[in-house]
Amino acid sequence: MSRHLIETVLRAHPSDMLALAIEGDSMAPQFLPGDQLLVDKRRQSISQPGAFCLWDGDGHVVKLLERVAGSDPPRVRVLSRNPIYGATERLVADVTILGRVVWFSRRV
Repeated sequence: MSRHLIETVLRAHPSDMLALAIEGDSMAPQFLPGDQLLVDKRRQSISQPGAFCLWDGDGHVVKLLERVAGSDPPRVRVLSRNPIYGATERLVADVTILGRVVWFSRRV
């Protein structure tokens, strides 16, 4: 990813970003195997649902996160785009959010 993209378009410093490649099909069709993603580590708030990079204890995963309204203690719904994978609910405190996906590129 170019420095111009990170610094000018995304208004970030390279150290604010995590770059990764998608493996697997859990986020298809939004993200496909081989897609390159940029994750903004400064953006960890789940007040707005979206695609986030998480650490699941074994590696990086990209999932959709959605806060469960009115839950006490606060809970989050963790979803895949691909409907063959089920959704889960977890305590917000138990989810390690590394950042929000802010850019992706795909080979044509």
